[in-house]
Amino acid sequence: MNCYENDNDEGGNPPLTPPEKQIIPEKSRSKYINAYNTFREWQQKNNNEIISENVLLEYFSEQAKIWKPSTLWAQYSMTRAMLNVNQQIDTKPYKKLTAFLKNQAKGFQSKKAKVFTPKEIKNFITEAPDDVYLSAKVIAIFGVTGACRCGEFPDILCDYVKPKGDIYLVEIPKTKNCVRRSFTITNEMVDIVGKYAALRPINVKTNRFFLNYQKGKCTVQPIGINKFRKTPQTIAKYLQLDNPELYTGHSFRKTSASMLVDALKHCLGNSEEGPKAVKSEEISDTEIELDNAEQNFRITSATALDDAGEDFTEKKRQKFDNVTEVKLEDNELENTYESTEMNYNYSHIKIEKQE
Repeated sequence: MNCYENDNDEGGNPPLTPPEKQIIPEKSRSKYINAYNTFREWQQKNNNEIISENVLLEYFSEQAKIWKPSTLWAQYSMTRAMLNVNQQIDTKPYKKLTAFLKNQAKGFQSKKAKVFTPKEIKNFITEAPDDVYLSAKVIAIFGVTGACRCGEFPDILCDYVKPKGDIYLVEIPKTKNCVRRSFTITNEMVDIVGKYAALRPINVKTNRFFLNYQKGKCTVQPIGINKFRKTPQTIAKYLQLDNPELYTGHSFRKTSASMLVDALKHCLGNSEEGPKAVKSEEISDTEIELDNAEQNFRITSATALDDAGEDFTEKKRQKFDNVTEVKLEDNELENTYESTEMNYNYSHIKIEKQE
């Protein structure tokens, strides 16, 4: 039985109460409710209305037979939050349950999204035919240049993509961390974005920037989130890369982060060390230095793509593939992209000093 099935608001879910807003993310609320309802249905099926550590241990022991350890942890986290909200039950003291979940995760390795090299991105943008891959090119440009998450693409409206002379200024008002950020698109990528924007039908009703593209034309249908998730795989297949299925919706952001780290290593004179050697506190310091007019530094993208084969070796690529998450705090990464005056295009990777 769905504990919310008698509510009549949009989506069948009642509005969030103040306590729920502090515990349950509004964007993922339906997942939390589904996890809680699954547990409650299991209780009813087993004629067990008591909630205790032993009951939860029995429930997750059964689910461990069908769920991966990562899914098991996610379901536990959501169920725990809902129990806290709905029944004021705190499961933190349940040491046997957490020990069981940790034991299930031993030896488990989740699949990691692979990253593209700058040379691969350049080859795709310059060589793939526009009549088939133009929308994928623009998605790749936005994804790598702006470090966009899949969930951010559908929220990009035409009003947020502004031509400013020979560049595009793109704003991302809705982010995971509720912090606005912006980035610029420059050089040869401007022409590709402009070509795609010019194909927008006059009679389209939606204001979403990304529209479905087929046979050299844009349709009135906006691109769905699943296509954004599959675009890295489409690019990998075109480039004939190994294991294209490992290029997921996370690949663009990971690629952008790896390029940012590589650029910072040039700034800091740290080119011999791996990406984990760049600390988050160094990022903010470097950003301040770059933004200081006395330094006269600028980051460019065109020269970097030309030298991509030399600067981004296969050894570095393997390091990035093996890094589950670059050691950058999310909010610090967001704020780093905030500087639009510096032409932060993470198609990069070369820093020039002006005379």
